[in-house]
Amino acid sequence: MSRWVLVVPLHDSSELNAHATAKTGEVKALGLPYVAANFEVMIQDLESFDSTSRALRALIRRSISLPAQPASSEQIEQWSEASESLVTTLKTKLAKRVGVDEEKLSESVGEAIRWFLDRENALESLRGTLPELHEELMGVISRHGQRLSLYGPPADGAADKVLRAELETLMKALKEIPNVTDASAHQLAFGTLADWLMRCPLDFPPYNHAS
Repeated sequence: MSRWVLVVPLHDSSELNAHATAKTGEVKALGLPYVAANFEVMIQDLESFDSTSRALRALIRRSISLPAQPASSEQIEQWSEASESLVTTLKTKLAKRVGVDEEKLSESVGEAIRWFLDRENALESLRGTLPELHEELMGVISRHGQRLSLYGPPADGAADKVLRAELETLMKALKEIPNVTDASAHQLAFGTLADWLMRCPLDFPPYNHAS
């Protein structure tokens, strides 16, 4: 082994150079039979790769889609029974979108729960297979959730417009990650909106500030 390469997003630290030099000396001093005499710890960042190479890698990574693991009817039923308060919150908010017709409302609630569980299944699978991508996706979702918590829902506006605006904003951010296909961004965004409806801070006018 003649090289050990540490790849970082941005290499602008002299301390990192000093660390690499120290580690090179430490490894060489061990006298290991599989370490070459010219062994060196190297540091590379994006500038170490030409633009064509970076573009090709981004294109390859872009083809990665979220694993499709649709929620089963049994999973939906079990989750709904164990999460009664969340389902109640979801139903209250969606009634502002679809009205109080029990059949339509029940369908919308069931659909939202399925979106949420499909997202959870996909992310759980992704965490074990591509943890870096999982972390990046969760970072985007978390930042947008924090923004919504800070600003709060709009003071006015129809429920469908509020939903559309939040969906489009989140999908745009998710699709900026090279790994995420349009279909994956769609799946994540819908599941995340369902999550926000249940756990807040996403809501629609009129608001019940007393609660």
